[in-house]
Parts: sequence; C-alpha cells; structure tokens
Amino acid sequence: MFAKYLHQKGAILILTALLLPMLICGTGLAVDLGNIYVQKTRLQNTADAAALAGAKAYAVNNETTSKHPYANTTASQYIQGDYHNLNTDEPIAEPIYTADTDKNITRFHVELSKEVPLYFLKIFYDKDTFTVPAKSIAAITYKGTPANNNPFKNLFTFTKDLTTKNVMNLDPNNKTIFTTFNGNIVYTNSTSTFQYNADDPTAKAFYPSETKGKRANDPEVVAKGFTAKHQNLNLYSYANTLKEKYKNTTKYSNRENDNFRLSANAINQTEYYIKNANEAVLDLSQNTNKISNDPIHITVDSASTIKIYLNNNSSNENQPIIYTYLGTKDINFDGSGGSFYGIIYAPYARVYCNDNNFKFYGSIVSESIRLEANGAQYHFKDYTKYLPLSDDSSSSSEGSQTTGDYTITLV
Repeated sequence: MFAKYLHQKGAILILTALLLPMLICGTGLAVDLGNIYVQKTRLQNTADAAALAGAKAYAVNNETTSKHPYANTTASQYIQGDYHNLNTDEPIAEPIYTADTDKNITRFHVELSKEVPLYFLKIFYDKDTFTVPAKSIAAITYKGTPANNNPFKNLFTFTKDLTTKNVMNLDPNNKTIFTTFNGNIVYTNSTSTFQYNADDPTAKAFYPSETKGKRANDPEVVAKGFTAKHQNLNLYSYANTLKEKYKNTTKYSNRENDNFRLSANAINQTEYYIKNANEAVLDLSQNTNKISNDPIHITVDSASTIKIYLNNNSSNENQPIIYTYLGTKDINFDGSGGSFYGIIYAPYARVYCNDNNFKFYGSIVSESIRLEANGAQYHFKDYTKYLPLSDDSSSSSEGSQTTGDYTITLV
C-alpha cells in the first residue's frame, strides 16, 4: 500500500539539505541578536545609573553646563569604577558627558557605546562587531526660583550663620525699625542659622531702607519684609583663583611677623597682597584717593588681626574696594557712621560690624556675619564686573542653581 511513495524516498534528504543552511542562519541570528540585546540592556542600565549619579553630583557641587568635573567623575564610577555596572576590563568607547539647562530644569547626559562581537552575522554584516549605543538623560528639577550661580550677586551670602542686633526698638508697643537691608540675603547650607534680630526671637523678617523709622507691625511695613533664602552656591572658587595667583608672588607686601597699615590717603596702587602679618589694618577714616578708574584690590592671605576703620568720610563710591581675607580670624569694622563701597570676601571667616549708622554698599560673602550696628544701612551694589570669576562662580545663564531643593529623574 506504500508502493506509491517509494519513488519519493529521497525527498527528505533534499529538503534537509535545503533547510539546513536556513536553520544554521536562524540559529546564528538568534545567538547574535540575543547577545546584542543582552549587551544593549547592560549598557543602558549602566548609562541610567551613571546619569542619575552624575546628576546628583552636579547638583550637590553647584556645577555648570560648561564645567562639571564632579558629575563626570561620579558618573564614571558607576560605569567601570568603584560602583561599576560593567566589568572593569570590559572594552567600551570613551563615555561622553554633557549638560544643558532650561529654566529650572538641568539635564545631565551620558552616552556610551560598545563593540559587540558577531559570530554568525558577520558573514552577512561584513564586520566582526556590531556597535551598540546607549544614552541616558537625568533631569535635575529645582523646586525653588532661579538663582544666579554667583555669591557676589547678593547683599549677604554666608555658609554658617548670620546674627543681627539693634535692628529695631524693643518696645513691644513701638517696634521702630533702626537697621535696614536692601538686597538678597542668602545662606548656602541647609544647616545654616540666622537671626532676624537677636534681641527679639519673634522677629521673622528683614526690612528695606524705606521702612526705616516706621513701626514693624504696620501693615505696609510687614508687606515689605523679606526672609533669607537658601541657594546652592560655591563660595570658594574665587578664593582658589587668588591662591593660585599669589602662590609664588613676591611683588606685593609679604610682611613676616609685622604690622600692615594702609591709610586711605596713602593708597598709590590698585592691588595689594598681605601675608603673615600680625595686624592688617585698612584705615578709611579719610577719603580714598582716586588714583585710576579701577577698583582697589586688597588681598590679605593671613594675619592675626584684621580691621577696617571708618568714619563719616570713608570709602570712595567711584573707586570701590575689593577686600579679600583668606584666613579664619574675624574681620572688624570699627568707627562711627562710616561708609564702605565694594566687596568683603572672607569665605573662611566672620565679618563683624559694630559701627553705628554704618552705610554699606556692595556685597559680603563670608562664613559668618555678625551685625550689631545701631541704625546701619546695608545696600546691595553689583561689583562683580571687577572680579575675574571662573565659570562655576559666574552669573552666566548656564548655571543651573536655584533656591530650594531639587529632584532627579530619568527622562
């Protein structure tokens, strides 16, 4: 009964011969494509982890879109470093790290690629490897309002604490405002402390100059009160710039175990550098001589006592003083009713003012600020054009910093 099929007994061999190459190709395709898929998944997971870690480092270290070394280094640790997702000896192309920003959102990008070996498909692909790419973007979304990445763009910027006294009359029925503040007051650490008025723990605001002499509980005064804000700012970049600038200097004053005193009328240059002095005193009790159109830069590297003397005729508005102190002692403003135009930069020290009716125009950037002057007026004035700021402390729109907290998500 099977006789009619006997003449077809060789067909299975022919069919097998025809299908075998297809089976081999199918198996090869499955092996190579499966390997490519696995490697793609590994690479993408690595890029995601690196982007999230890099974005966190970017935010914590207040980096910019043009300069983000901490973010890059941290991201690399999650690729083939201490927290590696890939084998440390696994060959991959050099990772690419970039960042961009738009309003309150900054994006940190990580791009990876790897050559995956082909075992069967190379017959058809004409290459021994296949390039597998992976790209991940982590978005840093700030919850606060946009802020300049520049501590000198505020009236006060401090890292540790701010204490104010004699802000107003303590008579509970007549809290007349004595001391006023015109400009942003910013703290850079979430653990920073500040007192709106150390004499009155119920005080909850600073007040601008137009409220001077008015009662703090008047509705129009209350409406103009403002609070200190938190910003993630780098206070030390400019200090590092100056340390590098003066590390081998012999041109300026280097007074070992000596006193350095500079009076206003004796100023005859626009740049002074003082190191290892017992006492560094700037006496502005007379009008400053205007010797050029440039500001006067005074950098005190180290000194045991630092004082600035003022009186009614003090700093010259047309030639501001950029005063930098890189040590850890207090800077003291002494005098009565003096005025100061410029910047006080003391990132490791405390600025102390007990000069009644003192008028300040500029910016104070320091670790701590203590203000006890009765009737003082503090006004922000922008002198940043006189500072050779690096990218990570400039006011460029590239900066991603804002006030408040942030969240990081993959996009």
